[in-house]
Order: sequence, then structure tokens, then C-alpha cells
Amino acid sequence: MISELGKTDLLTNLKYGILPILELKVNFEGLGLLYMERDYANVKMSNDEFKSYLIVDNIENTAKTEQTERYMRYLKTLIQSDYKKNDAIYKTIVGHNFEIVLLQNPYELNQDDWLSVKVLFMGKPLKNKVITARNRNGNEPSISQYSRTNEEGICTFKLEKKGDWFLHATHMIPSRNQKESDWESFWTTFSFGLK
Repeated sequence: MISELGKTDLLTNLKYGILPILELKVNFEGLGLLYMERDYANVKMSNDEFKSYLIVDNIENTAKTEQTERYMRYLKTLIQSDYKKNDAIYKTIVGHNFEIVLLQNPYELNQDDWLSVKVLFMGKPLKNKVITARNRNGNEPSISQYSRTNEEGICTFKLEKKGDWFLHATHMIPSRNQKESDWESFWTTFSFGLK
């Protein structure tokens, strides 16, 4: 399914602001995992902007002064078309530099169940990292939760509401090339629905 999508189509749509950037006919049974890696982009922020950004994205142990940053995004979305027994694609590790991996199939969970996830950075469990879970359900007010990963890079969230769930985090390290930027940050997301 993914291999049939050309990079050119997505890039062209992004360039010209066409929304949605992807329309895909669902012609499979069970789970489908869509994932995307976006190339580096550069940004420079004032002191106040940088401080606010660090707080909002739960980035800890970083100097709060004017900085330049290169960032890269990694996105994953899990969809379901009918039910397929023993479908385990939800826990696929796709090899992103910064990646959230579901440890349970959210489409087999109910409201108020707990979902466990594992967070990997450069292929290894990332401990002591704050992960955010946001929920949106129609016109209802959105909610947010925060959970910190343990030694194995695992954290949990209570699926308090039905609707769309969006897990995300930002991880920042000193830039490997200080001529290009002060920092490198990696943004990861994983979205799915709960009926």
C-alpha cells in the first residue's frame, strides 16, 4: 500500500498547499499503517519564542536563549478497515530516528482503557521523556495528558474519551554541525481513532 505512493505526489501537494495532501482508497482488510518522514527544516527564534517553545513541547535540560534549530518530523497514523484477527501492524517499528510504537491495538480497546507505548530514539528506548496525548472528538473541547517514559522507554495513557487521539513528542540534542544550527530537534507523532 505505502510503496505505491510516490514522494513526488506528496511533495507537489505540499508545495502548492493542496489539502488533503493524500487521498487513498481503502482496499484492504484490517489495519493499515501510514508513515512519513519529512526532511530537515531550519528555524531561528527569539529568546521569548524559544523559551515558550521549550515549555509547550516539554523539552527539558536545554539552554533557554536565542537559538537556531534544525528539525525533522516523523509521522505515523493507524487506520482500520474491518476487523482482522491477530493483526499486529500497530506495533511495527518503521525505523524513524524518533518513533512512537504502540504496544496494544487501540482499535481493540474501549473508552477508559489504558494504552502503553514505547518511545525510541535512534533505535533505542528513550527514558525519562515526556510524551503528550491529545484527544479531539467533533466539536467537544480537546483534552491533553502527559506521561513520562520509564527505563524501558514505556509510558501509558488512559483513553478517557472516544474520538481522534494524537500522541507526540519533541526531542532536542546539540547540533552535530554547529555551523548549520545550535540544536537539532526531532518531532514524532502517532495518531489513531477510538470508537
